[in-house]
Amino acid sequence: MQTSKDMIERPGFPIAFIGHGTPLNALDDNAYTRGWAALAAKLARPRAILSISAHWYTRGTAVTAMERPRTIYDFGYKNLQHLTYPAPGDPILAEEVANLLAPIEVVRDHSWGLDHGTWTVLLKAYPEADIPVVQLSIDGTKSPQFHRELGRRLAPLRDKNILILATGNIVHNLEYFIRSPGGAPPFAWAERFDRLVRDKLTEREWDDMLRVNLKSVYAVIHYAAPRMIAQRSGRIIAVSSTSGQRGEAFHTHYSASKGAVISLTKGLSSELARHNILVNCVAPGWVDTDMSKPTLETKAGRKSVLAAIPLARVAKPDEIAGPILFAASDLATFVTGEVINVNGGAVLCG
Repeated sequence: MQTSKDMIERPGFPIAFIGHGTPLNALDDNAYTRGWAALAAKLARPRAILSISAHWYTRGTAVTAMERPRTIYDFGYKNLQHLTYPAPGDPILAEEVANLLAPIEVVRDHSWGLDHGTWTVLLKAYPEADIPVVQLSIDGTKSPQFHRELGRRLAPLRDKNILILATGNIVHNLEYFIRSPGGAPPFAWAERFDRLVRDKLTEREWDDMLRVNLKSVYAVIHYAAPRMIAQRSGRIIAVSSTSGQRGEAFHTHYSASKGAVISLTKGLSSELARHNILVNCVAPGWVDTDMSKPTLETKAGRKSVLAAIPLARVAKPDEIAGPILFAASDLATFVTGEVINVNGGAVLCG
């Protein structure tokens, strides 16, 4: 899911971005199509869907305003043309979109329909095709900032049970994608572009992880510490993770951020002790939360997790709250710089 920070944090119906891949996904049952169906199943049923597809580029902004949008076969695959997605349109929603985007001129379109960037995804996500769908075009003459502003203006639709769905991929319309028989090696420019995109995505994920897990802790302490120094007392209790102590393969950005919280705790405990401020850290292991559900709800995932915990179960949230309360209480007046492990014995270190 990609969107602006204000749209993420405001309440309302979720928004989604789906990389739709090849149109042939419409014929297939694979991990991607099952993922689209699973996403739809997790969401409440929307009143309507506003779709922004990477395949409707226009000069100016347009919105489909017909009662019955046609299924568009905007590709070369003849074996897909027996498939249709007969979802109704929603002229009232189209008009509301136009009003929200005013004074930008919005064309009420009656000729486009649902292109494959929309219908091949919705065919798997909402196969009944009984939810009204409206498409909004991408103005090819405008900047990313212009479209970001459009997204901000459309945010109120989320309060009306409208699913705002964007689909696309990093690249599109690869007419130059020609491979000779026999498995020729990829073009050098394609490999360079692939590395560039991968590196940029990895760097952004790294930065986001540090911002959420480390910089947020710093920001709260930076605000609170001067007030504690002024009153010559205080308790700072950070939350790290067992991952920050032992590292975690394939999640090194997470373990690095949590390890940094531990180092921050130990450094500040010495720095602030002269002001009678105690600084400690609680390091949970696996906890039964929404964050852990994707792993714990699978048989193989739960088995793997429990095999590494001597107590053979995951913690409940209340079991993490207890040690935090202890560190904040009068029972811990001579405890500072400590990492309190709450992991069922999974990491036997301090």
